[in-house]
Amino acid sequence: MNKRQTGSAYEQTAAAFLTGEGYRILEKNYRCRAGEIDLIAKNDGYLVFVEVKYRRDASMGDALAAVTPQKQERIRKTAAWYLIRNGYSEETPCRFDVVGITEESRMHLKRTGDGQTARICHEDTVPYVSFPLLEEHKDFLHGFSTRLGGVSTEHLSSMNLSFTRGDDPERVRENYRRIAGSIGFRPEDMVLSAQTHTTHVRKVTEADRGMGFTRPLEYADVDGLMTNVPGIVLVGSFADCVPLYFIDPVEKVAALSHSGWKGTAHRMGRVTVEAMEREYGCRPENLYAVIGPSICRECYEVSEDVLMQIEAIIPEEQASKMYEKKENGRYQLDLWKVNEQILLDAGIPKEHIAVTDVCTCCNPEIFFSHRASRGQRGNMAAFLGIRRPEDSF
Repeated sequence: MNKRQTGSAYEQTAAAFLTGEGYRILEKNYRCRAGEIDLIAKNDGYLVFVEVKYRRDASMGDALAAVTPQKQERIRKTAAWYLIRNGYSEETPCRFDVVGITEESRMHLKRTGDGQTARICHEDTVPYVSFPLLEEHKDFLHGFSTRLGGVSTEHLSSMNLSFTRGDDPERVRENYRRIAGSIGFRPEDMVLSAQTHTTHVRKVTEADRGMGFTRPLEYADVDGLMTNVPGIVLVGSFADCVPLYFIDPVEKVAALSHSGWKGTAHRMGRVTVEAMEREYGCRPENLYAVIGPSICRECYEVSEDVLMQIEAIIPEEQASKMYEKKENGRYQLDLWKVNEQILLDAGIPKEHIAVTDVCTCCNPEIFFSHRASRGQRGNMAAFLGIRRPEDSF
């Protein structure tokens, strides 16, 4: 039986690089009785068998030269086995690529700012994004997944966290188990959203624990979740839309919302703050909020009808800072700035808000992006919870 597992950190780095170059990853660390191949992918009509070589520095020599004739023969036999076992014909065009990985080629986010609002954790295993503003509050746990470190394949490679993108459900569950272990919570404590671009915010109680993971969802049209129950982890789904994280260290409340352009046009951030006030007695001045990784202004082109709906909710003196008109009559819209203004208008102090500088569309090798992939993608997930007293630092 073949054994498939996530490759080493260098194989993950190579896979991320190749994805950014237009390769579609099919397998990582493929193994069979004939041997093993680091990566198998599709590119330009070819089935590509990839050998990954770590080169600490130039003194280690060329990566291609390091692939000995004996190693090439083992790869050829393993490739032949893979072709037969997966139903490929003898005429299938194939090629062999070698990728050299150095320390300098490890995971690096393309950013639009100074890099102070987000950082990558556990890069060598199952990576996720963490936010320093929330890290300061030890009673809460949080994270935002990347597309790396999972077991999904092809355009869903590899950390797809959606059950609705055509993936094998068991692969999705394994991905959740992996990211939960990396961030530090139990997957059975998750409560998943049911996003349809609404502004509905659900109050999550102990009765909801495990909803969407250990048992089917019992609700629909929920784009925001909030709770004051320790141990429960709120989960939202993203692939360019804006994740909004909220914590109240005073009342010990957490909320997580999904805000695409429709949610933004209906002030999803403000709706969430008002729900926290109404249900838990939270005061806006005590809240901390993070606008997480999502599509940036330079990547987000919208039509005039979309812009008009955004303009309707922003003070006139602020609106012109949120977009740029193009010669083709369309607009580059800054969802980050619009959502920041919504949170300020809701009463959250500016110094309590962290705005991302990480664009999902600019980093398609690290994140799923609907725009960059033209819809051929999986989903990342945002996670936010209140630690149990015994788990707090």
